[in-house]
Amino acid sequence: LRAVAFQEGTMDEIATCFGYTPQSLKTLVNRLLRGKHQLFPDIKSGPKGRHTVQETVKVIIGLRRERRL
Repeated sequence: LRAVAFQEGTMDEIATCFGYTPQSLKTLVNRLLRGKHQLFPDIKSGPKGRHTVQETVKVIIGLRRERRL
């Protein structure tokens, strides 16, 4: 996209150089200009939840209640 912005060649040359088809590069540029695509999307940060299967959680809680774990 920088190559397109600074006109470092034709759209066809730039697309070929970076492995895009000319139409896909034009579509990407068009979406960026119209605000339909975000170049640097926001990344959610912060604590992540556990991904433990609910059945496993029940077994662990049961064992803790029996003081076996």
